[in-house]
Amino acid sequence: MTEVALGPLNTKETTSLAEHIMGQKLDPDMSNTLHHETEGNPLFVVEMARAGTLGQQKRARPGAGPLPLLTQPASTLPPSMQAVLASRLAQLSKQAHEVANVAAVIGREFTFSVLARASGESEDTVVRGLDELWQRRIVREQETGTTDAYDFSHGKLRELVYNSLLPAHQRLLHRRIAESCEVVYAEDLDMVSGQIASHYEHAGLPERAIPYYRRAGETALRIYANADAIIAYQRAAALFEAGMHGQAQREHLWQEAAAIYTSLGNIFATTGRQQEARQVYQDGMACIPRQEFIWQARLLRKMASTWNFASDNPLDTFHINAQQTFQEAERILEQATIKSSTEWVQEWIDLQIDQLLPLRGSLDEMTALIEKAQVTVEQYGTAEQRSQFFQAVVARDSKRDRYVASEETISYCRNALAEVQHTGNTSLIGFAHFVLGNRLLWASRLDEAEEEMRAAIIAAEQVGNTTLLARSLTFLPFIFRHRGQVEQVRSIIARALTVPEARNISIITGHRAWVAWRDGNIVEAEVYGRNSLKDRQPQSRTNAFQWVGLWPLIGVALALEKSAEAIDYVRMLLDPSQQLPPESLFIPLAATMQAWDAGQHEVARFHLQQAIPLAEEMGYL
Repeated sequence: MTEVALGPLNTKETTSLAEHIMGQKLDPDMSNTLHHETEGNPLFVVEMARAGTLGQQKRARPGAGPLPLLTQPASTLPPSMQAVLASRLAQLSKQAHEVANVAAVIGREFTFSVLARASGESEDTVVRGLDELWQRRIVREQETGTTDAYDFSHGKLRELVYNSLLPAHQRLLHRRIAESCEVVYAEDLDMVSGQIASHYEHAGLPERAIPYYRRAGETALRIYANADAIIAYQRAAALFEAGMHGQAQREHLWQEAAAIYTSLGNIFATTGRQQEARQVYQDGMACIPRQEFIWQARLLRKMASTWNFASDNPLDTFHINAQQTFQEAERILEQATIKSSTEWVQEWIDLQIDQLLPLRGSLDEMTALIEKAQVTVEQYGTAEQRSQFFQAVVARDSKRDRYVASEETISYCRNALAEVQHTGNTSLIGFAHFVLGNRLLWASRLDEAEEEMRAAIIAAEQVGNTTLLARSLTFLPFIFRHRGQVEQVRSIIARALTVPEARNISIITGHRAWVAWRDGNIVEAEVYGRNSLKDRQPQSRTNAFQWVGLWPLIGVALALEKSAEAIDYVRMLLDPSQQLPPESLFIPLAATMQAWDAGQHEVARFHLQQAIPLAEEMGYL
């Protein structure tokens, strides 16, 4: 007799077999659920189809998402199959059953080294028990190139074994397994920190689980696995909130809690989830004793930054909230008794920098902050802080000089990029690429500017920094506008609109007006052009690039022979708050306004008409 090993059915084959038995079609969700529950085991498929429980399972799990592995019930299989599985387990010797118990608590997959140590039995005893499980096809060797790795032949077998244990027995084994992992993986705890944390949590030892969840989050962040890091930090935070919140302050665990909430909030802030970040920082504040002024100021500063990054519209009250929260952070920081410690100085520097970036204040306000912080930053700032402070100085100078880039500034930006690259901070490196690319752009060195902007985009995508990504996608289209490459601009706009932070940026809307003008669609050009100016009101701090939407509006007004309207747009374009046009454009525009204001309207129209083809050639229109 020849034994033929049959592999599991795929989803399509599973569905076909079930539909044949049931005599009806399965919808995609039901098919996926069936394959997930049976893992393609033909016997399981047949029994579940005959039991008629598929619809019940679908209704029982509406959008709940997968349950944690250690808490998934084994009752999704019909009683007949549960009886089959139970009978297989009942045939095991006591020795094999004990090994199976430990393996089931470890998880679907397990290694012999952890199994042997956690079982507390001799290696020979564990080997005999494991061999029996293998002979009875309860477990199998994994095809991983190592003889140390095993898994249960079916997830339902593991679940049945796990759920057969008393809760007290489960907790005991979870603790033993966590402690065994600490020994077995002592040289590389980062690799299994999440597993150790989970076992300690299920062992009812949150105080031992929390540090490992934090470690798991830090490990995930190092490879930019933001989603995994969020899960780990959220589990740690949940354990604090479930029973250790008050204990944190009493037993001096508040620093652990504050660090966890801060790390979680930082991820939310980096990935553009500002409201969630703000809430997490607020939760962290509740853990910090009143006398810990530096930590209180730190979280208030971070909360203020979430308001700053919530919107690019200068009329939003978010920025008022940010200013007020920054002031409260500084007030609390000044209450610290010792102001000479490294921790206090670093926090003070961060507080000044975060008020400078992103640009929200007037030139005078920015200059006052820069002069206030410059000496301290130069003497005591870290490489990262000096880099950020430099970006703020360059931003202030660019705003003051109406975004005319000098060779000196470009050289300064290159040196700053070289310095920040030594920090290994991908976000800061990305911002340094962006700042350099921006300066190169306004110096008309387009190829170099594109290279730096794309480097910034790569960095933003690597770490999930949506703020950096939005800004890079906002300014990259200028390069292609100058080249007259409409399709490239259109493509970048489409990509930018997938980033929530970029959707309401007025410069993006102005780019859409330019594309519409180049397409010959003056209706859309006017709509987008007007929308790009919606945040422009008296006394508001407008962005310096409203010309992006103004030029298409000038073109539309002239095409519709609305000279007075076109002149109004030119007047807005030449406003001192706007980026200075190149001299070749500024001269005819200035002549236009001079003639119009002198009542020489025909002469004004002539000068403006002369500027139009030049503006189109240069990518302004």
